[in-house]
Amino acid sequence: MQKLFDYAISSRKFGFTCIYVSQSYTAIPKIISRNCNYIMIFKLNDKVSIKRIIDNHGLVNNYKPEQIERMYHYSTSMPLGFLTIDLKTQDESKRLRSGFTSFF
Repeated sequence: MQKLFDYAISSRKFGFTCIYVSQSYTAIPKIISRNCNYIMIFKLNDKVSIKRIIDNHGLVNNYKPEQIERMYHYSTSMPLGFLTIDLKTQDESKRLRSGFTSFF
C-alpha cells in the first residue's frame, strides 16, 4: 500500500501519471484522493458519496451543494455520462464539466 501512496504523491516526478479507479469514493485512502488532479464521477448509488466529494475538495467555496448535485445529475443522466471535477485549474469556470468538454 505504501508504494501506491508514494506514486500518488510524486508520480509526476517519476515521469508518469496514475489513474485510480474505484467503485466507492469512501474506500479511497485520503492520501490518494487529496493528490488527485481530476475526479470523474459516474452514476452513484448513494447520496453520501457526492456530498463527501463536495466537502472534501472545497467545492462549497465557489458553488452551492445543490448546484453541484444538479450538474452531477445532468451529467450522469446521459448514457455513459459523468461529471468531471478539475481540481488543478485556477479558472473556476472550468472547474466542473459534463464529460470531458462540456463546461457548466
